[in-house]
Amino acid sequence: MHEYSIAMSLRRMVEEHAAAAGARRVVRVEVRIGDAAGVERELLATAWEQVREGGVTDGADLRIIPIPALWICGLCRTPVAQDGPLRCAECNVGAVLDGGDELMLDRLEIERDE
Repeated sequence: MHEYSIAMSLRRMVEEHAAAAGARRVVRVEVRIGDAAGVERELLATAWEQVREGGVTDGADLRIIPIPALWICGLCRTPVAQDGPLRCAECNVGAVLDGGDELMLDRLEIERDE
C-alpha cells in the first residue's frame, strides 16, 4: 500500500512547514487529491491515523479535498465527458488529462505559543 509511504512523506512535509511557522501543534492538515492521482483516499486517511502520532502532528485531523479529473480534447481542447469514450465528440481525437491528477498539501491549521 503506497498510501502509507505517502502519509509518511506528508508527515515530514507538515513537520517542516510547522517548524518554519513556529507551530506548537498541528490541528488540521488539508490535502487536495485528484481522482486520477492513483491514491485511495480512504487508505491514505487510515495511514494518516497511524503515522500522525507523536510530535507536532499528534492527533492532527486530515481533510481530503477531492478534485475531479478533467479530460479535454488533445486537439481542440474541448472538455470531454469521462463517463463515455475518452474521445472528442467534435473532432474524434483522443482526450488528454488536463487536471485531477494532483496530490497537494493545501493548508495547515496550527497552534503556536504566543
